[in-house]
Formats: sequence, C-alpha cells, structure tokens
Amino acid sequence: MPTLGLQMMSSLVPTFLIVPMLLIIPGLLICLILYLLVRWQDSKNTSPDPQIGYKFGLNIFKFLAFYLMLISIITIFFIALNSSVGDGRFSEKSLHYFFAMMAPGYIIYYHAKYNLSKTNQESHPQVNRLFSSLNWFLTGLITIYILVSFSSLLFAPHFIAIKWAANLSQLFVILPAFIVFNKQTKEYNSLSSPKHSKEPANKLDQ
Repeated sequence: MPTLGLQMMSSLVPTFLIVPMLLIIPGLLICLILYLLVRWQDSKNTSPDPQIGYKFGLNIFKFLAFYLMLISIITIFFIALNSSVGDGRFSEKSLHYFFAMMAPGYIIYYHAKYNLSKTNQESHPQVNRLFSSLNWFLTGLITIYILVSFSSLLFAPHFIAIKWAANLSQLFVILPAFIVFNKQTKEYNSLSSPKHSKEPANKLDQ
C-alpha cells in the first residue's frame, strides 16, 4: 500500500520533489499546531502579545538554522574522528559539506536572533519558552539515543571505527546543546513562577 501511494505521488509530481514534500508537509502541520498552541496560551493573558506571529516565524527560522549548524559541526567532528581512528585519511575536499551547511545556518540563525532582540520577547517570553522547551526535549531524546548506541558498542564483539566516530561526534555536539537548553528552560520556567514575578500571585492565576 505505501508503495502504491508513492507511485501515485510520483505520477503527479516530479520524483525529486517527493522527499522534500514528505518532510515539509509534516513540518508545516507541526508548526501550525505549535502556533495554535501559542495563540491559545496567549489568549488567556490579560495583555495579549501583538508580535506573537512575527516572533513565532523568527523562531522557526532560528530553530531550523540551529540544527543545520549542529549537523554541520557533527559532520566535521565525524570526518576528523573517522580519519584518526579509521583507515581513511582526512580529506580537505570533505570540508565543503561543513561550509555548505554552516554558512547559511550561521547567517540565518544570527539574523533571526538579531531581529528577535528588537521585539518584546522579554516582556512576552511565551514563544521563546516554547522553542526552548522544544529544543531541550529534542536534544534530550537524541542524547538518550546516543547513550544507548554507546552501550551497544561497548558490548559489541568487534571494534567498529566508523560507528564510534559517529557516536562520539554526535555526543560532543548534542550533549553541550542539551545542557544549555536545560539551563535556558529552567530560567524561562522560573520567570513564570509567582515568586520570581513582580505581580501578585492572584493576578497570575487569572
């Protein structure tokens, strides 16, 4: 049945667009659900956020650019580790994969971050809190997967250099990101608690 669906899709759209569509369409649905969630939470506040849509869009670009940079850094770590523990030699030609992802990710990330600094994100941190929690959750899941993969490699009968290089490169990048997002999420949650707020607790409950 899935094969039949792919055949029907390939007859309607070019083949090279199928994979991007399978990634973009679910991504857009997830973004829509998150946006509706933020809107619903904001509607319960006494002072709604007038810039919520703009900040949500900037955070989407910042989110995608951040993981593009993570992938590029993991790539360069993997190339270096695989060349040191494996049989292959480090090739300078492989660096184009690193720069091809790092350059646009860096530009988009800091452009979105700069524009967010010009918004009212300090007085209305709902959108930032949502994406910080989302990043914390995703990096935490990836960290668990990496640790499980490490444990399987420890009990493997043979030393597989490429798998060790892949897991180490991911751990060197994802674990620090998880620690940063964990701290950031705690800070955002402390801002929403009554004891850290200047307003009385009964106003927060309204």
